[in-house]
Parts: sequence; structure tokens; C-alpha cells
Amino acid sequence: MKLSDSVQIVSGVGPKKQNRLNGIGIYTIEDLLHYFPRTYEDRSHFTQLSRLKAGEKACVKGRITGVENKKLKKNLSIIKIAVSDNEARVDLIFFNREHLLRGYKVGQEIKAYGKVKKNGKSTEIECSVIEFASADKSALGRIVPVYPSTEGLSSNEIEKIEKAALDDIVRQGEPGGMEDVIPADIRKRHKLCSVRYAIENIHAPSSRDALKIALYRLIFEEFFLMVCKAIYNGFKLRSNNAVRMAVSPAIPGIIERLPFSLTDAQRRAMDDIFEDMQGQNAMNRLIQGDVGSGKTVVAGIPMANCVLNGFQSIMMVPTEVLANQHFNSIKKMLSHEAIKIRLLTGSTRPAEKESIYEELGSGDIDILVGTHALIQPGIRLKRLGLAVTDEQHRFGVRQRLMLAEKGESPHFISMSATPIPRSLALAAYADMDISIIDELPKGRKAIRTQLFKKRDRQKAYAFALEQIKSGRQAYVVCPLIEASDEKNKSISVQHVYAELEAGIFKGHKVALLHGRLPQEQKQAVMADFENGITDVLVSTTVIEVGIDVKNASVIIIEGAEQFGLSQLHQLRGRVGRGECDSYCMLIQQGGNDESERLNVLVQSNSGFEIAEKDMLMRGPGEISGIRQHGYFKFKLADISRHVKILEAAKLCAKELFEADAELEGAQNTNLKAAVMAEAADEADIFVN
Repeated sequence: MKLSDSVQIVSGVGPKKQNRLNGIGIYTIEDLLHYFPRTYEDRSHFTQLSRLKAGEKACVKGRITGVENKKLKKNLSIIKIAVSDNEARVDLIFFNREHLLRGYKVGQEIKAYGKVKKNGKSTEIECSVIEFASADKSALGRIVPVYPSTEGLSSNEIEKIEKAALDDIVRQGEPGGMEDVIPADIRKRHKLCSVRYAIENIHAPSSRDALKIALYRLIFEEFFLMVCKAIYNGFKLRSNNAVRMAVSPAIPGIIERLPFSLTDAQRRAMDDIFEDMQGQNAMNRLIQGDVGSGKTVVAGIPMANCVLNGFQSIMMVPTEVLANQHFNSIKKMLSHEAIKIRLLTGSTRPAEKESIYEELGSGDIDILVGTHALIQPGIRLKRLGLAVTDEQHRFGVRQRLMLAEKGESPHFISMSATPIPRSLALAAYADMDISIIDELPKGRKAIRTQLFKKRDRQKAYAFALEQIKSGRQAYVVCPLIEASDEKNKSISVQHVYAELEAGIFKGHKVALLHGRLPQEQKQAVMADFENGITDVLVSTTVIEVGIDVKNASVIIIEGAEQFGLSQLHQLRGRVGRGECDSYCMLIQQGGNDESERLNVLVQSNSGFEIAEKDMLMRGPGEISGIRQHGYFKFKLADISRHVKILEAAKLCAKELFEADAELEGAQNTNLKAAVMAEAADEADIFVN
């Protein structure tokens, strides 16, 4: 028998059941054995009738003292079976189960399972199971798995099929393909059971302890394989013959000339980077910081250090607006150095592109900032030493590999202003080292956030008008470009723009910005806002990342409930960049259901704290635009609940690859096969 064999060979699985199993994704023995219960009912202990508690599920046994049938409606009958254990009495309740009247009589000993409730002074159990006390094959007295059911396949039927598979295959001998992917030394060190024991006890737990042991083993395996796959992909970026770059004597002078002082968190992150650049392995580091924490300078100075060591640096970002901003920031930062910096985007004219290509190939350009245009086939760099991406979650592993291929063994930095919970970072960036900038520059004021109901939205706009009259600027953000129906009209950017321009902001310069506008028009709109020509910018979320207008003091977000907390925090970060007090106004269109979630923004300015709460409320698959894709498709593991197991699995995987980078050892044969099989389907984990 092999795990790859069709599920039809399992005893009791005919053509009809096979089709139904196929309908829920079960085609092979392996699919079946990895179709895990969604929960369990502990029917292993019997409770005395006098100790039953309302709201709990319980197993009971006793003697039938009465049987009653009540007809309430044409299609509804209630069977009530009174049971006593000499200490107390309880009524077992069944709906539309009249066949029970033929089998269960006064004086018989029975056992049952169900949910306890109080009915006046009486105790009742709404029963799902009843059987005679002498029953051989009992559904009681054990821990019962509950499977996700579907039409034509109840949980009980799936349990029978799983049991048949275990009887036919596992207990008759080890099936082909059930080799343990976790090396024996790791299993021993972490007291992990064998895969066979885990599979048997996940489907048919012999005890509570056996179930815990099986669950721990399978959760550990899911995390362990995820990290191993990530590290395997990371090795493509992390060559062991990287160029070592010393810290140039000019670096302290560059830092000294900055118009601000670096925070301790920025210095720590920069120290991490410089240490990596001096090592023999190519750096693969994530710089994660809150909105406005100063990541650009943390990457910009190492880019200069790379150039001062005789190599080229490139920075790739997801949008042209962000590319222009980083280009200007780095140019200003390094204005005292003889470093040539150029910008390359989709809007760069053909003649200028050709010039940039030539200068890159000859080594005349030291630093190149741009968008996806940087990974076009025509790009050739003479000596690429460092590649940087900003807002890393928008680029997949393949795009990063294409960047890395521009040089022999370049160092790699990813930057993200999207704080995510530590547990999620451990999973999502399993192949990377992480530096966190958890400190804002001195002088930055906390943004005051307020939540408004739709009926009070004019109060928010009246406040914004006062800010504009005092010389400040404002953002208004909408979730939609245009409304698909009348209900969403009030939160479409086109409707709100027209309303504001002709209404409360009449006489002030109001501009419209969204993703469908031509690139040149978008740049012109942004330039006018940055230069103070425009008073109010009505926009979609295209302003979410990297826009830096210090005079903007207020942002109003329409339909705030349609955004995740982390995205709202990103949008809020468009203000509060200057010395003036800044404000964020959240306008809630719906009822009170979302108020608790949105009030998290009112109460906190910490992106990391907000991300933790966002994950608890919405789950890890929705944080910061991250979908349950690729490595995140766990069957049992939950990265918000099983952080300690994740940490242990990650540490084991890293130690294993440090000792055997190619997984050539005999003990790693099965693991290598699993990693190689999955690596072929490697997904771009972070996608928009």
C-alpha cells in the first residue's frame, strides 16, 4: 500500500462515497489521513446525574424510568426519556426520533451524551447519542473526533472511513510514503512521537494525553516544514561567498551631517546591517519599523557604504510615487559625497533608459532607485553589492531572486513599514534575519485619532476646514473609486471629491487622486500637494505608503470599517510628519459592530500593538493584506496560538541547515524530498 493510492481501496468506500470524498479534496490515502478533525467531543468520562451543569456537554448512564412522546406540530415530535441513577433524575430529549420508542423501554440500562440545560427545576439533556449500557461498539466512553462534514458525508461516516483506513493500512504495516520527515535526533530532543503514532491518535485518540502528543507533533511538523522550505529558498539569496564590505571611514561623517539625530533603534538596525555586510554569507535582512520610524536612512547609509567599498546599490519599491520620494531623500542624504544616483521607473523616457542601462553596465551609476523596471532583462550592473526593496510584502521570492541575479552574490535588505505581530513575522520571514525599529524620531508628536458616526461626519470636515484656514493641508481617503450601487455612493472617491469641492471646501484647492489616473497626472497631483498648491487631496489608498508632506495635519478616512486596523494605521501615518499637531478622523458608515475594532486606533499609536490586536480579531491571513497563501495554509497550526512551537521549530530548522546546508545526511533524506517537492511550487508569500 502507498499513501499515493486512491482512496477507493479503503474498505467500505464505493463509487458514491469516493465521489463525495473527491468533492472535499480527498483523492488518495494521504489526503484521507491528513483530513483532520475540526474538534473533539470528550465522551471518555461519565458524570453523575447530580453533578450535571447547565451549558456543558456530558456523558451519563442510568436506568430508564419513563418514556414520553409529545407531538407539537405535524412535523415536530419530542421524545422524552426519563433516566435515574438512584441519586438524581434527568430527562433525555430527542427531536423527531420516534423510532427510539420501539427500542427503549422502562427498566433498561442506557448511556447517553448531549448538552445539559435547565428547564425550571428539571434538568434536561438534548441528546445526540443514546445506546444500551451493554453496547459492544460504543460511541461513548472515548474521545470522539468531529470532522468537517459535507452533503452525503456526516462526521460519523468520515470517522468510519478514517478508522477503516487505519485498520486496512496503518495497522497492517507501514504504508509507502509514511516515512518520518523530521530527523530522529530532532524528534528525540523535542520528545516528538512518530508520524504513525500521531496519525493514529489524531483520528482515534487512545487518551487525552495521546491526543495532546499527536497534536503537538503534527503542529511542530507543519511549522518545521514551512521554515525549512523558507530557508531552502533563502539559500538562493544567501550565497556563502558574498563580498565582505568594511565600514568605510566616511560613514561617521555622513551620519554626523544628517539634519537629525539617529534613534537608538536606528543605530541598532544599522549595526546589524554593517555586521552582516562584513560576513561571508550574503545578508538577507528585514528592517521592520513603524510608520515614520526612519527606515530610509537605515538602508540609505549602508547603500552608501556599499558604494564606498567599490560596489553598486539598487533600491526597488512598489510605486513610482515612492520611488521618487526615496530618490530625493537619498540624494539629499548623500549630497556631500561623490556618489552618482539615478531614478528608473516605468515613466522614464526611452532615451534616458538607454543612457541609464549603459551607465549601469559601465559602473558609472553608483545607486539606482526605481520600481519593477529594475528587474527588466536589459538591466546589467557591473558590480552589484547591495539590493534593497521597500514595502517587501509586495514583492515575492521570485522577484527578489531576479534582483539578486543582477549581481554575483549581493547582500539583500527588505524594508517594511507594515508592523506585523512577532509570531506572524517569525512565520512569514522564516528565511530572514529581522531588525525592528520600534522607536520614533525625537520631536514626533502622537496623532490624535477620533471615531465619528456617519451622522456626525460634518463635524470632522468642519474641523479639517479650520486646519486648512490656519494654513495646513488635509487628506480625505475613500475605499472605492466609484460606487457600484447607491449604498456605497457616499464612500466613493469620485462622489466625495465632487461633494467636497462644491461644498464645505468651496474656495479652496481640492484635488482628486486614484490608481486609474495616468501616471503623469498622478505625479502632477502629488507634486501640487507636496508644494502646498493643493489644500485638500481626496484619494484612494494610493497614498498609503511613503507620502511625506509635513504640512498635512489632518486625514479623514471615509468608510473606515472597510479597512483593516494595520492599513488604517498606515493611512494615519500620512500625517504627523511635521512639528504641528496632527489628527486622524475615522468615519464609520455602518452600525456599532465595528466600533470596538476601530476604537483600537483611537486608543493606540503603536503599529505593533495594533497589528497584534488586528490578528486576534481577524486572523493572521488578513493582516496587512497578507492572505493565507503558500506557507500559511496550515491544517492544525495557528501562528497566533502556537508561538512557542513555532519558535522551537524555527530554531531546529536553522540549526539543521547550518549543520547540513544541502540536506545530504542520511538522516535528512526524507526531509529533503519533502522540501524539494514543495520548493518546486514555491509561492510568492506576500502579494497585494
